[in-house]
Amino acid sequence: MRAPRGRPTAVIVGVAALLALAGAFVGLGAYLRGVSERNSSRTVSVLLAEADRDIASGFFDHGEREVRQAADAAETLDSWASVAKRAYAIGEGVGDFTFLDTIARRAVAAHPDAEALWALKALAEVRTGRYAAAVADCNRHLGGTRYAGLKTEAVLRAYPAIDPTTAGLDERGALFLKVLRSRSPDDFEELAEETGNDDFLLDALLLSASEGDLAAAYRTLGSLRDNVPAELGMLIGYDSGELDGALAYYRGASSAERTPGMRLLAADIEMLQMRYQDASEDYGRFIALHPDYSWTPYVNFAWISERSG
Repeated sequence: MRAPRGRPTAVIVGVAALLALAGAFVGLGAYLRGVSERNSSRTVSVLLAEADRDIASGFFDHGEREVRQAADAAETLDSWASVAKRAYAIGEGVGDFTFLDTIARRAVAAHPDAEALWALKALAEVRTGRYAAAVADCNRHLGGTRYAGLKTEAVLRAYPAIDPTTAGLDERGALFLKVLRSRSPDDFEELAEETGNDDFLLDALLLSASEGDLAAAYRTLGSLRDNVPAELGMLIGYDSGELDGALAYYRGASSAERTPGMRLLAADIEMLQMRYQDASEDYGRFIALHPDYSWTPYVNFAWISERSG
């Protein structure tokens, strides 16, 4: 009669043993995951250290390869943030943020609740010209005021495709939008003075030129000083009748910056200023370098040659 009562005891002991074994496996699994994460962290750190050296030396293709390998090993939020930071540095170095966009997509897929990673994704979208997508990600995933500047930039770059009245712009963003809507060169000049950003002066210059107010465009050109492309400065000077100013921009440009159009315009200005010897020499050099560019240097060169006998 004792044997039947012994079975429950054996079953209890067996269950307890199984639970203990299961607990051991759970503990082992947690231990192995911890080891894996530590090894992954070390792998990411080593790869990113190598990437840092290559990025600092300008070897961006090597750096990108190492950052890709680090992304394959990344697991934690911190490791993904470190990977994305290097992807951004590569984007700045090569002037193309497509790689950052790829890394940011993978990062938010791995950590969909990480606001900082969504901010990086939105930044990548802004830098790659996908403004509407950036606005959508900002509205869905970025709250508060921490990323207000990023959200403002996304909306302003998306304007007018995105209705800014629904975008929750900060105070400065609202001011920018007001200026954009005004299309007034004076407003752009005031905004340039307030922000210290000469890009708005360039906008004012182009707006003045598009409205036919070349004198105002040339005055703004003086405010920009050296912060303007040489070819644009030369063209604005020429169109506004400031021939010496136009030549000054040409002479201030390096040989690599002087386009065929600039070289031909410089010879044309010399001809208008009746400096025929200089113009003749420049036309001759231009024809030798660019024989198929235009028929005008041939005509002008022939006219000067006939005039001088």
